[in-house]
Amino acid sequence: MRIAFVFALLLSFTPLSSAQIDKGVIEVGGGGSIILSPDFVVTLSPQAGYFVTPKIQIGASPVLVTDFEDTTGFLTVIGAYYPSGGEARTTYPFVGAQLGASFTGDGSGLAIGARAGVQRFVSESAAITLSANLLTTDDFDVGAALISLNAGFSLFLRR
Repeated sequence: MRIAFVFALLLSFTPLSSAQIDKGVIEVGGGGSIILSPDFVVTLSPQAGYFVTPKIQIGASPVLVTDFEDTTGFLTVIGAYYPSGGEARTTYPFVGAQLGASFTGDGSGLAIGARAGVQRFVSESAAITLSANLLTTDDFDVGAALISLNAGFSLFLRR
C-alpha cells in the first residue's frame, strides 16, 4: 500500500515530458511487486523490447517469483500493443501477453500471462510503468495464478 502511494505521488508531481514511441525504439527496464496476501511474495521482472511498429512491441522478460521458501523462475517472450503509439504523448496505455517456460526445483512447465497498464514519461526517454499482471503455469496448483500490481521504470533508446 505504501509503495503504491509513493508511486502515485511520483506520478502526480513529476514534470511531464512528451515522448513518442515509434518503430525501432528499444525499451529496457523492469519492475516488481510485493504481494502481502495470503503469503509475502516478491516478484522481479526485468524486460527488454523492440517496437516493430509504432503500436506493437516484442521482447523478452525473465521473471522471478519468491516467497523466500519456494522460488519460481520464468523466461517469457512478450508482446504488447500500444493504442496511442506513434503519437507524441506523456502517457501511453498498453495491453500485452507473455508465453514461455517456468522453472522450479521440481522441473519446468508452460507459462502464460497477460498484463495491462500505463507508462508515464518523466523525460523524453524515461517512463514510470504501472501495470496489473496475471501469470500462470502448470507448475502452480490447478486453477492457481499469480495476480499482481507491478511498478517499474523503463528507458527508451532511439537509434
